[in-house]
Amino acid sequence: DEETTGAEIERIDLTEPNEPNEPNEPNEPNEPNEPNEPIARIPPATPPARYASELAGLGGPRRPTIDGLMLDTYLAAMRRWVVASCRAALATAGARDAHDDVSFAMPQPPSEAATTAMAAARDALDVFSTWADGAPHVELARALELSPLATRILVLVAAPQIWGELARAYGRCTADPARPLVDELLLAHLLHADSRQRAALGRELDEDAPLIRTGAVVLARGLRPYAAVAVHPAIARRLAGAPPAGDIEHAPTPLPLADIVAPPGALEALARDLASAAPHRCRVVLRGRAGAGRRTIAAALAATVGRQIGAVPASSTDADVVRARLREVALRGDIPCVTLERGIDDPAAQAKLRAVLDDHVGPLFIRAPHTGELPLAAGYLALELPPLTETARCDAWRTALSRHGHDATFASALALRFAATPGTMHRVCASVASCESVDVLSHALRQHRSSTIEACAARVERLPTWDQLVVPAEVEDALREVLARARHRRIVLDEWGMDRVAATARGITALFQGGPGTGKTLAAGAIARALGFELWRVDLSKVASKWIGETEKNLSTVFDAAEDGDVVLLFDEADSLFGRRTEVRTSQDRSANAETNYLLQRLDAFTGIAILTTNFGTAIDPAFRRRLSVHVQFPFPDETDRVRLWRAHVPATLPTAGDLELGALARRFELSGGYIRNAALRAAYLAAADGSPLSSDHLRRAVALEYQRAGKIGEGRLE
Repeated sequence: DEETTGAEIERIDLTEPNEPNEPNEPNEPNEPNEPNEPIARIPPATPPARYASELAGLGGPRRPTIDGLMLDTYLAAMRRWVVASCRAALATAGARDAHDDVSFAMPQPPSEAATTAMAAARDALDVFSTWADGAPHVELARALELSPLATRILVLVAAPQIWGELARAYGRCTADPARPLVDELLLAHLLHADSRQRAALGRELDEDAPLIRTGAVVLARGLRPYAAVAVHPAIARRLAGAPPAGDIEHAPTPLPLADIVAPPGALEALARDLASAAPHRCRVVLRGRAGAGRRTIAAALAATVGRQIGAVPASSTDADVVRARLREVALRGDIPCVTLERGIDDPAAQAKLRAVLDDHVGPLFIRAPHTGELPLAAGYLALELPPLTETARCDAWRTALSRHGHDATFASALALRFAATPGTMHRVCASVASCESVDVLSHALRQHRSSTIEACAARVERLPTWDQLVVPAEVEDALREVLARARHRRIVLDEWGMDRVAATARGITALFQGGPGTGKTLAAGAIARALGFELWRVDLSKVASKWIGETEKNLSTVFDAAEDGDVVLLFDEADSLFGRRTEVRTSQDRSANAETNYLLQRLDAFTGIAILTTNFGTAIDPAFRRRLSVHVQFPFPDETDRVRLWRAHVPATLPTAGDLELGALARRFELSGGYIRNAALRAAYLAAADGSPLSSDHLRRAVALEYQRAGKIGEGRLE
């Protein structure tokens, strides 16, 4: 009756709570759920006026929202309107129930209490509607392109998630424990909607309407208008003026666009394209290797419009996970930054990811490798970040050193030895407290690189000197060419302009071919030592994987780390990785050919130093041969070289007795360098066991044991 309804109305408390409750995400809109997984975010910088109005493709400049006392006043006005709407709904329900139990859908003359309550609700709405720029619901309406009706629906649905005590008021309005906390019927009641307005309300909750399409409002499965309705937790927090959940502490501050290392004119060209791009379909692809500055550029561009970027990894084949994270980032008011660090080989999974990225409404950054197919439709904007030239690296090192208070005169030496990316430069400079010499930074760079490469490669601890290398003159000339390429790349490519000729294959890749024990691995170590670099032998057992795409991922890690400089990569017995492609008969053939194709593409873009060794050059795919910088054939040593090898493996520190007859050993026994090394070491142990200096007899006995181990009797070639 009228008195009971009036009592229920008065029990709705109008006093303001101290602060809004923390919103929870529901599985269903009327049930609590676990909190969201944190999403990486980069805080925005103050948007420069020069760019903020130009980058329309990123959604235009974002206005700062109100805070402090203004936020408290705003929330009080919002809550007052919601409470007044509940009172009016209860009053009109009581008036209708007094006439007919089913009169909800039938117009009835309002009672005096209902008229008073409805007038109070209109007055509260008028006060709430006076809030303009900076009010959370106004900024959400602008960002999501909501109509006034959709904006009111959003606030009413979010209210019980912001203030938990309002759930009791909503429950009194529904008067049915079996009904959800919020549904379309309740919204129509709270909005005092007639039949025409109810139809409009229903359209705002259709799948193609902004509220549902953007994920701001979640409509549960079920028969409408009885299906439960809730807002996304990120929307509830934004309406309440609360900071987004899951922030990463101490996130780096975006650099000014003027300080970002990029090809000349590239950022300006991208800004011009963004000025005319539609924000709902804007896709910005940033291509380059890890550390090239892709995330830095995305964060700087977002900061110019007062936005932040939210990291969305897309390596997972679960497209639904990517869709949920895209929605989460966008609803927090950030611009998603999707990371495609590795390819997705499954065509079905790639098609699903492409559909998810195409369906996303709003601007989107894509961090992608410099090669590979993109799961995007045509029409995206692209910025390529190629490897820096030595001159550009010198400038970047100078900027990084100065920014972190280090001596900028070290820049030239660091640029010569390390082909580090801008991101690596800043991380290393930030990690060093004081820098008295270039060796301190070199050590930090090696540590940074080793942490990534050691999972797939092993560092060779002891490197031979150039004097220990015994090869024919023509082979030594070819090896010195490798040294010259490494030492004079800046002059040839940068100063002499040959980089325009060498559009691809700017790195140094050499194939050392020859029989076992002819000095291929020794030569690789001598080259690394002559350059002052480390030699890392790729562990094929750790690189190769039975899982599709994992081998390519491991190889990418190795190549990326080697491109940071100060490293020579050694692919010993490279036939297994760089072998010929075969006709596809099985899925294994297809996978093997895919790995070969990836290596061909990666070698084209490789800027470091890599050496491949093989016993049989015919096993290497011809396409690799065409891409290799140097091809060195290591012959079986002749008698003269065998004498040099024997002398090199009998050091002056070794005690000897009489003439060792090294010339006779070289003439009589055709041994490769590897067998000569083994025989010399075996002879030294034989002499130590006899307690006497090394003699020619020890050497002959050691050679005989080598033949015996090889399964040969007498004399002959051992290789």
